[in-house]
Amino acid sequence: GRAQKALDYAAKALEHDPNHQKAKWHRGLGNLELRKWDEAWEDHELRLSGGSPGEIANRNYHGPDGETQTWDGKSPGLIVIHGEQGVGDEIMFASCIPDALKVEGARFVLEPSPRLEKLFARSFPSTKVYGTDDTDGKRWVGECGRPDYKIALGSLPKFYRTSDAAFPGSPYLVPDKAKRVWWGDKLRALGRRQNIGIAWQGGVEKTHYHARSFHPTAFKPLFAEIDANWISLQYDSTAQHCVNEVRNQLGVKLVHWPKAVEQKDPDTGKVSDIDELVALVSKLDLVISVCNTNIHVAGALGVPTLCLTPSEPSWRYGAVQSDEMPWYGSVRLLRQAKGATDWGPVIDDAASNAQAFLKVMNQEEAAQ
Repeated sequence: GRAQKALDYAAKALEHDPNHQKAKWHRGLGNLELRKWDEAWEDHELRLSGGSPGEIANRNYHGPDGETQTWDGKSPGLIVIHGEQGVGDEIMFASCIPDALKVEGARFVLEPSPRLEKLFARSFPSTKVYGTDDTDGKRWVGECGRPDYKIALGSLPKFYRTSDAAFPGSPYLVPDKAKRVWWGDKLRALGRRQNIGIAWQGGVEKTHYHARSFHPTAFKPLFAEIDANWISLQYDSTAQHCVNEVRNQLGVKLVHWPKAVEQKDPDTGKVSDIDELVALVSKLDLVISVCNTNIHVAGALGVPTLCLTPSEPSWRYGAVQSDEMPWYGSVRLLRQAKGATDWGPVIDDAASNAQAFLKVMNQEEAAQ
């Protein structure tokens, strides 16, 4: 949240050591927060070579006798685009895949998180998609051959997102049709009201959970002002308990469907894909959520979304005072005041924005 100070300190560090990896990495993060896209992306590459804390998979598809070259964004051949970081990040960076597919003479294999395999296969049907965390392509090299090049999903923006105008903000994910119908029926059974999805917790301790989380009873002003079907999109282990507390303390019927949101299928115990959540979100009228995967899912589907944004968000949401999220045209950022930690004003802002949006939607439906 203090991007300019970060840039100043990075500059001082680089005066002492011009090759300091973490200084360049944090310079990149500072420029990303300030949306200085043309200056940021090269430093963002340092996440792949020790700049970023933690481990990012470096993949090689040529075995011990060779090294797969990194794609330059223009050379023809077989290119593997592999996933990295979290599911939300992979969805966000996937907005660049349609740009890559336009490169003449290039053929692609996509290697996203296993949870995204079916979704990406539908959304980018001209590619081969293998959802895997393998780093050697063992699942598909026999079928497709060894690739000429590799590139991480988070490296695509350096070719295609170098200015504000370069972000199309248009939807690019395709939900499963049958699942979409099924969730539509579930929502209709709740009654003839608008369907609004909400989520109140995001991240884990190392990704600033406390800065972007609160108890859902804080939504009380929203529940009081808007008559809607309220749908929980919360996917952590405390979600059902929190939903029960909302029902008991506020008397609000907050619907929670584990089938849609839990990372493990409640019936089989296996890690589930994200298709149920995508299908449910695609049928909602509005999403109101803190910064988490739901923002990326809703934004990439083009579903109207209010993002409850902390005063010091990650670079994805920007440190600039703008309510736009360039990656998604349907997302509006509602920000805490600088230095604030209170969510009350942000939730009040969400209530007024939601009322205005639903009023327009009702007018449009009446006109039809």
